[in-house]
Amino acid sequence: MAGESAVPLAEVSPTGAYWDPTRVLDDNRLAAFATDTSTYTFAAPQQGPIHVEVTLLFRRAFIERMDQKGWGAPDIVMACQPLVATRAEAFQCCAQSP
Repeated sequence: MAGESAVPLAEVSPTGAYWDPTRVLDDNRLAAFATDTSTYTFAAPQQGPIHVEVTLLFRRAFIERMDQKGWGAPDIVMACQPLVATRAEAFQCCAQSP
């Protein structure tokens, strides 16, 4: 149209309705007041205490979708727990895992 500038295709946000999926491949949301347990393995220092911080975030949408749409809504920290363990405690914990 005359007098209008075209928006380059790379700058146009997709219009896919994230709230109306056609199929669910994976859903990692937690229901209200639900609990979940997961196990993680990582390399620990050879000496000294092991420091781990666990953070539960509330995110309004998948981060990729937020980035794609340019939404700047921050994550909300629902819970945060720093943990400190010794190597002996870490090995004892691993031995108790199913």
